[in-house]
Amino acid sequence: MSSFISLLALLAVASAAPAEIGARLTTPISTISPVITLCTGLPVPAQGCANFAIISDACVDFTGGKSVLNHDLTGVKVPLGFICTLFRDFGCNDSPGNEVILTGGTYNLEQGVTNGGGGPPVAFDNAASSFSCSTLD
Repeated sequence: MSSFISLLALLAVASAAPAEIGARLTTPISTISPVITLCTGLPVPAQGCANFAIISDACVDFTGGKSVLNHDLTGVKVPLGFICTLFRDFGCNDSPGNEVILTGGTYNLEQGVTNGGGGPPVAFDNAASSFSCSTLD
């Protein structure tokens, strides 16, 4: 009899699980944090990539778990509606020639990028040590 009761308890738990999973899938997309994708290789197809939540106007140094990216960043995906700046130094130091500005899109830093969408391509492959992003207003 105890095995029958155990079986009933197991079935009750199993039948409740799908409702819980369904509830989590209905979370509005607006509550999900946007991410920047940073890659040690090319962004498409993804090679050595990791996603990082964007915290508007926060400086993120490539230290600790992100140190693998320090001076080894080649590909970047910036979500639409955002602007991100890559910096050569820790601390998001914005001295002249120390940064490159990227708006929503996919970038191969080996090819150089136009800083803020204008001017000649800037060489920034394997150069970044920090980044900061914010929304385009």
